[in-house]
Amino acid sequence: MLEFPSITVFFITFLLNCLIFKYFWIEKRGKSPPGPWGLPILGHLPFLGEQPLKTFAKWRNKYGNIFRIRMGSWNTVIVNGYAAIKEAAEKPGDAFSCRPHFTSQRVLEEYNGEVSLAFSSFNDAYLAHRKITSTILRYFTGRHGALTEELMYEEVDVLISTLLKKTKDGPVDIRGDIQHSVGSIIYQILYGRGEDVNENLMLMIKSADDFNEFNRNGNPVDVMPWLEYFMPKRMALYKGMVSESAKSRQPKIKEHIETFSPDKQPRDILDSLLAVDVDSVGNPDITRGRLLGTLADLQGAGFDTTNKALQFLILHMIKYPDIQRKVQNEIDDVVGDRNHVTLKDKERLVFTEATILESMRMKAVAPMGLPKSALQDTELQGYNISKGTVLFFNLHSALYDEEIWGDPDNFRPSRFLDDNNKIDLKVSSRVIPFSLGRRRCAGEPLAKMEIFIMFANMMQKFSFVKPEAEVLDEESVPGLVYSPKPFKVIVKERV
Repeated sequence: MLEFPSITVFFITFLLNCLIFKYFWIEKRGKSPPGPWGLPILGHLPFLGEQPLKTFAKWRNKYGNIFRIRMGSWNTVIVNGYAAIKEAAEKPGDAFSCRPHFTSQRVLEEYNGEVSLAFSSFNDAYLAHRKITSTILRYFTGRHGALTEELMYEEVDVLISTLLKKTKDGPVDIRGDIQHSVGSIIYQILYGRGEDVNENLMLMIKSADDFNEFNRNGNPVDVMPWLEYFMPKRMALYKGMVSESAKSRQPKIKEHIETFSPDKQPRDILDSLLAVDVDSVGNPDITRGRLLGTLADLQGAGFDTTNKALQFLILHMIKYPDIQRKVQNEIDDVVGDRNHVTLKDKERLVFTEATILESMRMKAVAPMGLPKSALQDTELQGYNISKGTVLFFNLHSALYDEEIWGDPDNFRPSRFLDDNNKIDLKVSSRVIPFSLGRRRCAGEPLAKMEIFIMFANMMQKFSFVKPEAEVLDEESVPGLVYSPKPFKVIVKERV
């Protein structure tokens, strides 16, 4: 029998008692949020189940919109409902705008060599970095976004042609085709056009798939950092993925540095990042390397989320053919025989826009967003929140709040239309899949632009029909980005 020295037993007992003391006493001081009982060391991780959103809904019903749990080593607060999320996101002093110092964040910084925009602490450098990124994205999606729009038309035409050829053999799984098309757009916006697009695109898609699979149930090392020393193979795998992703960007960066001309219009986002005069920013933490690291943020966040949002949209069109026909009739009336649906048409395609909003409401692909962290001791809806506490904004709860939506489980795009058949801005503003506050997704304008153009043009060109034997399951598959379950569809050209 294996025996432990008495000093070891004493140390382990002392450590466990300290953890229990901290969990059951320190956590109860003051007016802390209520919450369920958990376990020492593991906290509530064993109780989340395969569908954490359902578990959170159950706890919300019992404890209210603000409840506390413990995720391994981290005190955690789950914020539920639109009002509570909005209050937290817009708290004076940006009290909940920081990021927790997770292990995966540290590894990303080690291999990318710089602080990430998405995962950095909240400070003046972050605000400067975000402002630069937002300005560049506005350039490519706003008045100067003609090249971006034209690229999207080209890619959606390729997608339409591909799907029509594939479906001649019967029902097909189109998820990979949508993924490839969305990835091609993101890649070319970031790095420009060229003969090597397809080869590098496949590497980007593989990287996204690997990351999503690796983080399907979260990264346990993030919430229990000490596991890093007990899971060397898992950590080596994660570091390898991060390293390969970083290496894959270097050839394009090197090529752009060698061919960049500040006097010419930027070819892509990489050119725009190179054009920034870091000395004029007025913040020593804004370096050339940090700005180039934005490529990883936009590539990682902008690709898979848009891809999965479009997949859910198509799934909804298959399941609700009456809604699909209404979208198509509107496009026919507004666009007519014109070859493409354009962004200029968006204002008049109100039901089409309402359908996109409804799909994004029902199936947020990042329903918990990225974790936040309290910058200082503060208060939220009457509860004390200690500095360093991890917070998750349960966006799913806001998107399914019965007090706001009435019948949140029904797919009903008309809820977004006012009496004048316009988009009701007050209602649509409650759709927050990109979160709220100064930590909301910086790539939101690009994602919305891409989703509208691709969806509207597909609806113009063909119909999606459910195969007779197909059983559609709308339940999402949890992961780093939530996905629809596999489904097949018949694609019919509209004539």
